[in-house]
Amino acid sequence: MWKVYKGFSELSRPDIDFVQGTVISIDPTSQLMRYQDLEGRSQHLKYDYILISSGLRRPWPIVPRSRHFCSYLSDASTFIEKIIEAEKLGVVVVGGGAIGVEFAGKIKTHYTGTPVTLVHSRHQLLSNEPLPEEFKTRTLELLRAQGINVILNQRAVVQELPDGTFYVKFQDGNRLHTGMVIMAMASPTPSSQFLPSYILSNGSINTDSDLQIISRDEVIPRMFAAGDIVNVAGIKLGGNAMLMGSVAAANIYSLLVAQRNPSWRSAMERYVLMEPKMALSVGNSAVCYTSDDGVKYGKEWVEPMFGSDLGWSSKSPFPAFGQFAKMDVTQKSCPHSA
Repeated sequence: MWKVYKGFSELSRPDIDFVQGTVISIDPTSQLMRYQDLEGRSQHLKYDYILISSGLRRPWPIVPRSRHFCSYLSDASTFIEKIIEAEKLGVVVVGGGAIGVEFAGKIKTHYTGTPVTLVHSRHQLLSNEPLPEEFKTRTLELLRAQGINVILNQRAVVQELPDGTFYVKFQDGNRLHTGMVIMAMASPTPSSQFLPSYILSNGSINTDSDLQIISRDEVIPRMFAAGDIVNVAGIKLGGNAMLMGSVAAANIYSLLVAQRNPSWRSAMERYVLMEPKMALSVGNSAVCYTSDDGVKYGKEWVEPMFGSDLGWSSKSPFPAFGQFAKMDVTQKSCPHSA
């Protein structure tokens, strides 16, 4: 999904500026951030406090690779055309995590006549997630009930053929001829190359419970982190990232107030890791889990969890972005779009 900054009414304030560019380096000692703007020019910003929430890098089509909405539309249109062209031979999705499950399910829902196969190297779907067995079993059942061919416990090797189709070869010697392959199992990479190496731990950032960045058990002054870039256990969820962002922002505000008013005793918020939970779109159905309610599944859970737009405007108790106003961003925004 794509959301332009001015679509967030809460951020439409004269004291908030948006700068689009690529961060090159951050110097904690001088409190200086260097970045490259969209024209390729080197720029810099001084900061009082800085919050790092750059997340993880994942390849297209798992996440958009474009920096602009119009080029994203072009990417998406090309991707859809490839699905349509693969109608006869079908589509193979490699990787049975949440991303692979949702890819396979949505393609089958929207292109019912196209054969869809989901391949996973482990004996069950969602094998890396700390979720109940029932959640994983129901996910498999819903996929197969919708006509999706699920192949488990087989590693796949993909060979592209001269005609643009593919052979997907399995370790048991079988192979599948298909019109399109979607790789949904790539390991994410922390987006942290701009940070000093002494701050990083295998590419991620360590923080204390206040979400202040720590290195060798010492707090790095005036630096906070939130989201997937932080080295914490559990499922990488948007709701978790937003909670971390709220805690970090509250603590930065508290420190700013204390800085201006010496009599003020800053009260720091503590981040507590959320219990595992997930709402997963499975084609025309859904599987949901919280520790309070257990596992729920079926078509009746699609609307309360995801609405018609995979949760963008959902009012469900699961973390979503429904609190923000929608903005009409269509191809009309791109005069050169087809």
